[in-house]
Amino acid sequence: YLAVRDDKSWVAIFSTRHNPARIILEILWAKIASHFNAKMPYGLDLDMETIAPLLLAGPREIGDQVGWAYNSLELKEKSLKRDEQVPWEPARIGPAEVSAINIMAMRGGYLPLDSAMDDYLQKEHGQTLTQTIEKLLSTRVFAREDEHLRPVADFTHILTSDDGGGYISSERDRFDAWCEKNSLQPHYMNIVFLE
Repeated sequence: YLAVRDDKSWVAIFSTRHNPARIILEILWAKIASHFNAKMPYGLDLDMETIAPLLLAGPREIGDQVGWAYNSLELKEKSLKRDEQVPWEPARIGPAEVSAINIMAMRGGYLPLDSAMDDYLQKEHGQTLTQTIEKLLSTRVFAREDEHLRPVADFTHILTSDDGGGYISSERDRFDAWCEKNSLQPHYMNIVFLE
């Protein structure tokens, strides 16, 4: 469990309208599932609990010192009124991102972040490498490692659409349920990333 805002800051403390015991139970299940490579009884629901961030954390480097910077958020009661849940959906990606992922898959799970890749993306898709990297990182399915981009999970599932774009996730069960709900055939391209 890791809550990250769109500005890439980590949510250290948050408020929820759900019973916190349920969240603690799901954290325990996640740890057990990760440690023992076991499936836990999350269910296939497409609902995600909404949270209100109260304390944000971000890494900071000042001179030779590295640490965490914390920012607290003072929320008005009106802003805390929100839906209990929001629907889960895979991340939407465009044609440039799908093309970059295809290249990543052909290169053993690593996308080179060099001038040749930048030239290719600009020529073929009118989008810079920097823009493509930001969009792929915002899906939280990929991570930057040195001069490459790589998948975070062992299995990454991509569903392409007729417009050249598509959807991406590392959660197969939820992705299947989302496809069924939206009457889509789950014909995925899968990246299996083994280190």
